[in-house]
Amino acid sequence: MKTKILIYCATVYVAFFFSACGGSSNSPLADIDLIPMGNAYYTLDGELAFAGEFRDADFFSDGLAKVLMEMCEGYAFINKKGEKVFDVGECFNITGFWNGVAWKMTQEGYIAIDTSGKELFTTLATPITLFNADGKALVEGGTEDGKTRYGVIDRKGNISLFQGDFCIYGEKNSRVIHSDRIVVNCNPGGQPAVIDMQGNIIVEPETYSEIGPFDLNGCAIVRKDGMYGIIDRDGKELFMDTEGKYSWITCDGDWYAYCLKGRDGGFAWGDKKGNVKLGPLEDNLSFRWGKYAFYGSKRYDRSGDSESTAKQIETPLIGGKVVVAYSNDEGYFLCDEKGNRLNYDVSVEGLMNSGVDDLIRSVSRGNGDAIALGFPYVSTFWSLGE
Repeated sequence: MKTKILIYCATVYVAFFFSACGGSSNSPLADIDLIPMGNAYYTLDGELAFAGEFRDADFFSDGLAKVLMEMCEGYAFINKKGEKVFDVGECFNITGFWNGVAWKMTQEGYIAIDTSGKELFTTLATPITLFNADGKALVEGGTEDGKTRYGVIDRKGNISLFQGDFCIYGEKNSRVIHSDRIVVNCNPGGQPAVIDMQGNIIVEPETYSEIGPFDLNGCAIVRKDGMYGIIDRDGKELFMDTEGKYSWITCDGDWYAYCLKGRDGGFAWGDKKGNVKLGPLEDNLSFRWGKYAFYGSKRYDRSGDSESTAKQIETPLIGGKVVVAYSNDEGYFLCDEKGNRLNYDVSVEGLMNSGVDDLIRSVSRGNGDAIALGFPYVSTFWSLGE
């Protein structure tokens, strides 16, 4: 019988004080059809869709995109015609929408709003994640005696507290909870464990020395006795490197990247059960759900064949069609999957402080590979790759 650590599920108000005031159709980027670049949006053909009196444009989600209006008007959300749908109002910051809800940071607390701009509730709890498809998000707060407590909040503002002495770190979880699984570090000692959204322990402490974030495949990478492996959402080991062949394993979308040990080294790619599909290859590629992996000025397909691209590619395929490339002479710009520039009118500055800028910075290796793990690509209060 699994241990139950959630024993208090009542709605919490004053009694608990918070101190805060394409290889796969599952690609997180597959549905994107407009590219944010500063004060404008571009189509997947590189053509200007519309521009406006705003900046810091974000990606669309739930049909809306966050922008910062010019003339000190604050944040607003626009639709795909470039029309302002509603002003956010006074706030310090606001996330993009995910599953129909956005978090708004204000002096009075955190406010959840829906896609009409309606305020759903205000909480003094600090959001850890965006809302998932079941209408649940993680929050944290401080007690009067200085301890940090964690819980799940629903779309009505009801908080169910987890009982237990542990910490939840952002880098150990996605910015929206995948597969109903949360990685925690138990006190004392900081041993990792896995719980579900009801507080049941799925993986007991001391089972593994490391547990990575759960991905869109419903799996997490683990380590024990110096060996890396992969577990599913029930804690079952799907693969364990008992032969000690790999220095590390990372999620690469629907595949996993395996770094080979030894002088010759190299990298291989396989499924969640350790079955190798590609490799070994010399280059450390990242497919991130796509049909291609871009490495410098090369493009690899999933059979390992490569060809040169016209430019150095910086992002995975966006909308299955467009990438962002870079050159010393031209800076950042939109191009097709072969590195051919699509539009010479897009300014280099247009990429800065935009959704694309965040995307470029999010695709580093390791836990920071937000796109491979399936992290939300809209703006949050946190770095996309944390």
